[in-house]
Amino acid sequence: MFGKIWAKVGNAFGKAWRWMGMAARKLLDWLVVSFFVLLFLVFFLTGMGILGFHVYHFLKSGEWPPLAASDFAQATWLQTEWIGAWKILNWLPASIICMALSFLVILSYSKLKKTLRGASVSEVTKAVEPSVVAGK
Repeated sequence: MFGKIWAKVGNAFGKAWRWMGMAARKLLDWLVVSFFVLLFLVFFLTGMGILGFHVYHFLKSGEWPPLAASDFAQATWLQTEWIGAWKILNWLPASIICMALSFLVILSYSKLKKTLRGASVSEVTKAVEPSVVAGK
């Protein structure tokens, strides 16, 4: 009699642990997605804000304000050691850099997602393979 009760209690705890594991995985997935979406929005909206500021200033004064990526870099060592990189940063508008970074974030998220799904699929395949081979 106690064996049946003990089996039912063990089964209930096993289901609870599996449910908690699935909930933790879903929470972790949600946190990772939220992080990448937030990072994308920060870079993209910063780029759009800079572009909007440029347009506003141009429409008001008739002059395009120079705001290059080097204004955000704060790397004076580039100016002395990496002269070509410094010239590129001075030439590139900061708005384009921010928007390009936002799309780079999305691309890195998609690569990370494919890599993680590929790893989980290969682990499942390795776990299933011995039983399939034994059945043949």
